[in-house]
Amino acid sequence: MLVDGHLLDVRDDVLVHHQGAVAADDGRFRFTQIKAKYGSVRMYWTGRLSPEASALVEDAIDLAEARNACTCDVCGDTGVLRSGRWLTTRCDLHAQRLTPAGDIHIEGA
Repeated sequence: MLVDGHLLDVRDDVLVHHQGAVAADDGRFRFTQIKAKYGSVRMYWTGRLSPEASALVEDAIDLAEARNACTCDVCGDTGVLRSGRWLTTRCDLHAQRLTPAGDIHIEGA
């Protein structure tokens, strides 16, 4: 599963999307935590930004979290939140590999 790499891609999208606003604000910004929770990414940050730059960062994070909630965490295609033992976002193809308990079924294992 590509969760760690996928989370970094989501983080990078946020950084690229609003790095100009943060730089123009002459503020400081850093992520304190990025994690998968309830089948989607959650991002937390700290910094000293103007209210306008803070709003841009929050908007970018909200958009990234919303996009992540409908993106397969295995392949990046369109997915839906699926329940089982764990909540996960999967496309139809990768959802077929989930057992009823929510675990990934590995062929031949």
